[in-house]
Amino acid sequence: QELMEQDVTVNLEVVGYNKGGLLVQFKNIRGFVPNSHEPKLRRINEERDEISYKSRLIGETLPLKIIEVDESRERLVLSATAARRDLRDEQLEKLEPGSVVTGRVVNIVPYGVFLDLGYVTGLLHISKISWDKVDHPQELLQLGDEVEVLIEKIDADRERVSLNRRDLLPNPWQHFASRHEEGTLINGEITALVDFGAFVFIEPGIEGLIHVSELEGTDPDAVLSVGDQVLARIISIDTERERLGLSLTQVTREEQEAWMLEKA
Repeated sequence: QELMEQDVTVNLEVVGYNKGGLLVQFKNIRGFVPNSHEPKLRRINEERDEISYKSRLIGETLPLKIIEVDESRERLVLSATAARRDLRDEQLEKLEPGSVVTGRVVNIVPYGVFLDLGYVTGLLHISKISWDKVDHPQELLQLGDEVEVLIEKIDADRERVSLNRRDLLPNPWQHFASRHEEGTLINGEITALVDFGAFVFIEPGIEGLIHVSELEGTDPDAVLSVGDQVLARIISIDTERERLGLSLTQVTREEQEAWMLEKA
């Protein structure tokens, strides 16, 4: 009763379970944690999965808050949800933007993945997973994966944590710029044609643009097709904006012929 009034978190061992929830041991008193007060159990719909999860918890210690004490009925009810809420608030206060943490993938959606950081769940947006283009997070990450990420932004009021994995990986643009200079030749594959030019895949993480003004003609579809291999001259490298400007018109006929012979 005193612990409940003081709103203290207690760590108790799971000693059993029944259909309604978990059984825990508080000294010589048996306590009960309803399914609705254990976050994971609230999300499980299949009875088989629920029993499997409960059985795995036996012997584990859970942080809990006491929410009901009824001596006459010998009833002690506890909540993992309430304890996690306090622990989540504590962890949110300790997390700092710019710090590196490790999280476990607990949910995958088309726009990113959610990582369990302990008592806080953070979102790793699809654009922050890799320097390469990612069509769906499942291309690189699976449920249960341990991922090292950068804390990018924290909104404590809305309990939202934004994560970044990409910036912990080698920056392909910096690496590219260290190996190539403006004015040199490079070859790549046409990946898309748009009104203002053509996009060219150079290497993983690097895609360049041939502006329509650097093409022979004003209609990209008339001179190029998706999948074409081209030789282009580098006219600009902007690592901060991650942009690579290319030109076909600045490639000489002799350079083009030499490249074609080399390919053959």
